[in-house]
Amino acid sequence: MSKYHCAILALMLYSTMSAQDSIRYYSLENAINLSKRLLEEVRKTSKVAGFTVGVSKPEEVLWESSFGYANLEKRTPMNLSMKFRIASLSKILSASCLARLYQNGCIDLDAPITRYLPELPLVYSGITARQLAGHTSGVRHYVETDFSRSLIDFKNFPTIKDALPLFINDPLSFAPGTKFQYSTFGFTLLSAVMEAASGENFLTLMQKEVFTPLGMYNTIPNHPDSTITNMTLTYQINKKGVLEPVKNSRPSYKWAGGGYLSTVPDLLEFGRVHLRPPGVFYTKQGKTALFTPLVALDGNWMPAGLGWFLSKDIRGRRHDFHSGSQTGARAMLALYPDQELIVAMLSNTGNTPVHIETITMALADYFDETQAYIALPDSVLGDYHFEACEGSDTVHEGILHFNRLENGEVTGYYAADKNAPKVRLPMPNVLFNGVTVKAYVVAPEGIIFVDADAPVNGHLKYAKMTFFQGGGPRTLTLTLTPTPSIVP
Repeated sequence: MSKYHCAILALMLYSTMSAQDSIRYYSLENAINLSKRLLEEVRKTSKVAGFTVGVSKPEEVLWESSFGYANLEKRTPMNLSMKFRIASLSKILSASCLARLYQNGCIDLDAPITRYLPELPLVYSGITARQLAGHTSGVRHYVETDFSRSLIDFKNFPTIKDALPLFINDPLSFAPGTKFQYSTFGFTLLSAVMEAASGENFLTLMQKEVFTPLGMYNTIPNHPDSTITNMTLTYQINKKGVLEPVKNSRPSYKWAGGGYLSTVPDLLEFGRVHLRPPGVFYTKQGKTALFTPLVALDGNWMPAGLGWFLSKDIRGRRHDFHSGSQTGARAMLALYPDQELIVAMLSNTGNTPVHIETITMALADYFDETQAYIALPDSVLGDYHFEACEGSDTVHEGILHFNRLENGEVTGYYAADKNAPKVRLPMPNVLFNGVTVKAYVVAPEGIIFVDADAPVNGHLKYAKMTFFQGGGPRTLTLTLTPTPSIVP
């Protein structure tokens, strides 16, 4: 029996036992309403100036919207035509071009890159294009002095080869193919290899192989000295917690790894072609190369294919994605192959929201057509004291509050400290599928997912809380105890 049918059966059994409202099946209208309510809280809680977001199926766009401001000082509303810096999300655009070159026989992914650039130091003869695209080459990433001493964000490099001396004579971080280490400089070198293999300028190659075929007319290199129409202003949150505008930087040393501007509609178009069967744009060979995890020399699987990170999200769904973070920018594009969903989000505020991937995960929940929900009983509403534990250790104690809106939906708030219940975070959506109560808490860094077991004797008792910290998710177990109202 499929997960969908199991969920519907659970809902039917629960609704029969609890005499609640009938099952609420998936609808696009409801998915959009849930998304809007969540994202309005994200905008306020994260202090982001403005962002755009979209969700698509392979054959149609489901929803696109904008929030906040493109120019905070002039109160210019954000709109979907605005171009954003997409930072490292540029890597999957470059990987697409690489896959096209590979399927057309222009490049051998597993040949030494010195076949194409024989002038490289001898140590590079053990590196392949596949390793550069999958972050297993050993080419180093940034170090602090690249910005403080070399000032690479403020220099202009006329050609890609002009940027290679930034790192090309540094020792490799490890033997090629033995480890995974994220590297933007690896993509700079990859773009030089692609130029040599194709005989074309990298930016011209990207336009010819990716942007023009897909109709991505608003995806362009970020030339700060050129006239760029419809580009949002960019912001950072300063040490006082106040938004302030920041200048555009010069990404000519990293076109392939972080140098593009784009829009949510363009990124959805790009994502959609990856969930369609192989055909005109990708052959089976090209698409397989993109989404096959690299394998280290010791046999261990790596977390990336060509550019794309290949993983499962906190719900256990296959989740192929890439994010981006630069001064004045945060970006995310996620593919959900099993649900046939593409989710994109672009922010004009640097590193905000920090864990943008949690927001796209929440939107994937709302647009999952296999989900159906039922109203929580009134007995569940009110305040709960919770004890959050990691293993046998109590991490903290706080308060969860649930209340019902006039339309019957449930929202609430989360207070991380039981002794400071007025310091709270919004919980705009609470959903119940008959098995799990799913609550979405909006924190400044992203979404906290609180998943509670079905009510026992009318009340919630056990739950888990998952949030992102550092490089990945952290889960705490919660024990819930109903308590008299603490704060009006």
